[in-house]
Order: sequence, then C-alpha cells, then structure tokens
Amino acid sequence: MKFLSSLFLILFVCALLMNTSCNKKNTTAPTFSGITSRDTQAQPMGVADNNDWRLDNIWQTIESDLFPNLNSSTTLCTSSSLFNNVAAYPNPVNDIGSFSIKAPTTAKLSFRVVDQSFSVLLSRDNLSPNNNGYFDLSFSFNQLGIQNQMVRMYYFIEDSNQNCVFRGHGDILVR
Repeated sequence: MKFLSSLFLILFVCALLMNTSCNKKNTTAPTFSGITSRDTQAQPMGVADNNDWRLDNIWQTIESDLFPNLNSSTTLCTSSSLFNNVAAYPNPVNDIGSFSIKAPTTAKLSFRVVDQSFSVLLSRDNLSPNNNGYFDLSFSFNQLGIQNQMVRMYYFIEDSNQNCVFRGHGDILVR
C-alpha cells in the first residue's frame, strides 16, 4: 500500500511539473542585428536593415509583454499607409538621438528602448503628435547611461479613428 501511495505521489508531481513547464511563456529575447544608418537629418546612409522601422505584426511574447495594454484582442494594422517616415537618427548615435514618425493627428504613441537583455532603459506612453501629425522625439543616451551598445526601440501607435494598432521596432547603435 505504501508503494502505491509513493508511486501515486511521484506520478502526480511529474504530471504537475510537465504541465507547468508546458505553460511557460517563451522568454527568449530576439537577437539584435544590424541598423539602418542615417545622418543627423534622417537621410539614409549605407545599408538598411530590412527588419527595422516598419510594420511588424509578429512579436514574441517577451516583445508583446513590453506593452501590457496591447492584448491579444487588439487588431493589428495590415497596412502601414497611415504611418510613415519612421526613422531613428543619427544612427549610429554618439549621444542625442531622435525618433520621428508620421501618423494621424489623433494617434497616440508608446515606446520602449531596451538593451539586449531586454531591460527597459526608457519608456513613454500615450504621446501625441504635433499639429502636422509627426511624433518628433529626442533624448540623450548618455543621460540614460547608454553607451557602446546596440539597443532596440519598440513602438506601437493606436488611433481611435482606426480599428487597428501599428507596431514595430528598430535597432540603434550607441557609441
């Protein structure tokens, strides 16, 4: 009888462990690779990274978790026609970097800058564009303690007049 009780307990613990491990979220951080080089006027220079600064509908769990308000019921935009001229510049950057994107004037922008271990270095939510529909942001990487590394900026834009959200990312090389 003792044997059966022990066997049952072992089987129960094994089943519990298997169930718990199957429900774990994928927390593997994506690899940062390449930048889209731009000068101080946001003009392209050199090779562009085709994964940067564009509509990005496929995010891993660790990326989606940066924005807890973006849940699975949120419809993602399938066209980037309302959101354009996305750029981080200069890139690479020594200190003062800028981010710009054109969007409808009713849109709201949220963004996160993360390092390669996915620690959030800068976070802003519900920013409004200027009267011309541009989000123009500047910040000092040195003041944030960011030097000699590649970071990634994730952003999502929601607009109450649209039935979808726009999201994407881009890599920035800080010297």
